[in-house]
Amino acid sequence: MAYYYEYQFDALPAHLKSDLAKTIGRSKYLAFAEVQSNLDFYLMHGLILLLCSSLLLLTASADFGNPLKDELWSARAILAWYVLLFAGIFYCVHASWKRISLSRRFGFLPGRYLFQSSFLDARQKKVMIIDLKLFKNVSLGETQFLGLHNKSQLALELQEDQHLLINIPGRKLGKLVFEKFQAMHAAAQKAIQERNLPALQKFDPFLELKRNQFSGALEQRQASFFAISIHFLRKLHLPLLFIACAFAALFWYARNMMADDKAAMTAQRMNTETAYLAYLSHGKNHVKEMQEKLPRIVFNALKKNTSVTQLRALKQRFPGSDIIADLDKEIHHHYLLALENFRALNASADPGLIATMEQLLLYAEKKNDPNVVIRFGRPTPAELVQLDDLLRKKEVRTKNLKIIPASPHFTNDTAATRESRIVAGIHTSFGAIFPQDILKFAANGAAKPPFPMLKINYKIAPSGKVYTQRKQENLALSEQDIYIGLIMNFNANISIPDQENEWKFNLEVTPPDNFNVKYEYSLDAVDHHPSDSQVYAVMAERAFDQLAGQINATFFHNQGSAYTKKSRQVR
Repeated sequence: MAYYYEYQFDALPAHLKSDLAKTIGRSKYLAFAEVQSNLDFYLMHGLILLLCSSLLLLTASADFGNPLKDELWSARAILAWYVLLFAGIFYCVHASWKRISLSRRFGFLPGRYLFQSSFLDARQKKVMIIDLKLFKNVSLGETQFLGLHNKSQLALELQEDQHLLINIPGRKLGKLVFEKFQAMHAAAQKAIQERNLPALQKFDPFLELKRNQFSGALEQRQASFFAISIHFLRKLHLPLLFIACAFAALFWYARNMMADDKAAMTAQRMNTETAYLAYLSHGKNHVKEMQEKLPRIVFNALKKNTSVTQLRALKQRFPGSDIIADLDKEIHHHYLLALENFRALNASADPGLIATMEQLLLYAEKKNDPNVVIRFGRPTPAELVQLDDLLRKKEVRTKNLKIIPASPHFTNDTAATRESRIVAGIHTSFGAIFPQDILKFAANGAAKPPFPMLKINYKIAPSGKVYTQRKQENLALSEQDIYIGLIMNFNANISIPDQENEWKFNLEVTPPDNFNVKYEYSLDAVDHHPSDSQVYAVMAERAFDQLAGQINATFFHNQGSAYTKKSRQVR
């Protein structure tokens, strides 16, 4: 036997709807009404609507048109947030419209109402009436949350072990509703016994439907999976969600169209590479225009403080842009400025040196390669053998004095370290005048020709001086170690590919009158002195140090305040 029935509210008899509105208006015949006042309903939904609208505007206006922060078309994840906000807006609007429609249709507030022998669920156009005539028992309980009282719960036991549960806020109100329902039930039972039909109609506005066995009620069918699914989807308000998705997409598109234009204008007003690149990362409407302007923006920024390396990098970065000619002109200006600086330091120099440096700079600019290779021509083994023969002859002529051979200490194995001192000196001196990306002198044995080169050939010959150790000065001369003083003759030239003339210069370095040799020895050693190789190594190092100074003097005649200032900056 059914105990609940569904009706289209508009299909109910007019006098029944009128009586129902009057009964609900009389609290004496109404046990409990689970309703929300219009003020509370519209206030709550109005606040939600205001909150969603505010969040929508705040989100859309955040960093609007700022090329450095606004992600524009790249910010697709924000669409989900827009959908959520529009869903909240449309839900509030729909719920308010529905509330107004149902209130006008019913003549009373939508909600759930408990009468003495009926329960009415009037929250939709299709209302549900539950017949409580045969309820078996009524009880009052409560629900708890975190161990605390939450709500009172009125439970009516119906047929087939079914229960109707009605939540009532607060213990006191729950007790009052429970007592009122029992009192109404007793009064209704008395009216039944007395056959007082007018009194029964006041307690139960659906008495006429019950007497007619709920004729006209919607047919109750076993709910299929499809019907349950449709009901669930309706609960989700999917149509509203689809509308929210559509509006969110349109809003996102319209917002980005306007922000894109503003971001492009802002980037052009900022006039920086960072702003242009930021727009190109996220913008869409003005990409081609910004790409065309970007090279000039970068170039203009670099002109204030730039180098040849940066200018060459720009040529590779923007190979087909309109700034290539300006880049070439600016690079050429840097080379001219470097040449002028060199001329200023060498006003009285050999004209051949000035011409050679000019050709060297032209070649470096043409090849986009600042490297000038430094290479050394060392004494050959045959020349070293001749040096030893000469020293042996001197030993015979000097009454068999013990002259220490020099050639073993000038082999290829020992030369590289000394030569590196020359390379470091030249590199530092030229680096004080020429930026490293314009002209750079360095040893590069792996370089493949053609390349400009500074070739330094050197030869060793006895100077006529001899050196002895102070520790041995008390010994007889024949017992002392005699070290021969050496003169080093350097022949250097600068060669440039495709240039027949080479600028050459010769330098001679004589040994010092005396020099000190630092060495380590054990405290237990009775007789200690530096090794032969250490003595000749120090002699050679002093010679190479002098050579570095003479090369600087050769290349930079007027080493005045300008040269000193530049050198200090490098060091």
